[in-house]
Amino acid sequence: MKMKMRRVLKKPSTTPSLTICIRLRDNYFSQGLQSIIRAYFDGLGILTTFIIGEGQRESADILFCDASPYHPQLVCAKTSTYRRIFIIEHIPNTPMKTPCSCGCEDALFSYNTRPEEIIRKLRDVFIAQPSEEKKPCLASTLSNRERQILDYIVQGISPKRISDVLLISPKTLSTHKINAMKKLGTNTSTGLLYWLRENAAHLLPIPMNEIVL
Repeated sequence: MKMKMRRVLKKPSTTPSLTICIRLRDNYFSQGLQSIIRAYFDGLGILTTFIIGEGQRESADILFCDASPYHPQLVCAKTSTYRRIFIIEHIPNTPMKTPCSCGCEDALFSYNTRPEEIIRKLRDVFIAQPSEEKKPCLASTLSNRERQILDYIVQGISPKRISDVLLISPKTLSTHKINAMKKLGTNTSTGLLYWLRENAAHLLPIPMNEIVL
């Protein structure tokens, strides 16, 4: 006698998961950090997915970024209420620029931090409830005129052409640029271009009422 087989539908997985992005210059440390993080969350029954692509970091729940004495880390916690950001120093207590572009880093440690201390920081951050009132992104402090000028700069338009289009003097243009640089935590044109290259697409709206011919 043949047995009639019933099709069994698989239930969707209810296992909690996290997407983690590690953006560090030291690949050896990155691999060790990934192992520590995976083991920690495995113990909590949480599935972890690690991503490394530049374009994918915006979708990460947790980011690990290098601290830099030259440029702020160009990541923003405001894209998600529950996003967590960890900043890692190469040398402990080294003066650096604003750690991340919205000032919302959750924890700071160095390459010399012991594994158990990293776990403690992870635990402390995830026990605490995420703040609903995060600091505003640095870009949100820019005036409309400063946004216009930075948008033209990132397009590669010359200062003279920007002055002509906006009907302002070169001196006024320079003043707006310097004020914008102060707000973004950089004091060099190179640092400004670095910030713009990373952030302009999603933090600086393109002025639709201004057309440069």
